[in-house]
Amino acid sequence: MHDDGTVYDIKTNERIKCNEIRLDVQLNVISPPDALQREQSLERGTRRTRRSRTEKREDSFLLLSPSSSFLLRKVEIESMTRYVSPVNPAVFPLLAVVLLGIGVFFTAWFFVYEVTSTKFTRDICKEALISLVAALFSSFGVLFLLLWVGIYV
Repeated sequence: MHDDGTVYDIKTNERIKCNEIRLDVQLNVISPPDALQREQSLERGTRRTRRSRTEKREDSFLLLSPSSSFLLRKVEIESMTRYVSPVNPAVFPLLAVVLLGIGVFFTAWFFVYEVTSTKFTRDICKEALISLVAALFSSFGVLFLLLWVGIYV
C-alpha cells in the first residue's frame, strides 16, 4: 500500500484505490470494497429470511477467525461457555466468618504487642508482619462478607 491508499492486485497488477480492503492470505487476493460489498449482498440475498416483529433477534458477536485469512466470523451466544465462579457462593458465609475471625485475632495480637512492649523491646519487622497478616485476613474477610450479603464487588 502506498501513501495515497493505492493497492496493487497481486495477480493482475491492477491499481486499486480504496480505504478498506479485504486481504485473504491463503489465496493472495486483495478485494476492493465494491467487490466485497457485492459478494456480501449476494450472500445476504440468498440467506435472507423475513422475521416477524414479535420474534426475538438472536445475539451474536464478531470474533477474529483463527484461520490465516483476516476475516471476521459470527459466534452465537449459545455456543459460548458460561462463566463459573472459582469459589462456590455457598461457602461465602463460612469464608467470611473464618477470615474475619483470623483477622480479628491478629489485630488483637498486634494491639496487645503494642501496648505491652516498651520502646526498647519493639521490633519493626514483627510489627509489620503481624499488621500485614491482620490486614490481609481482614480484607479478604470483608470481601467475602460483601459477597455473602449480595454486594458483588
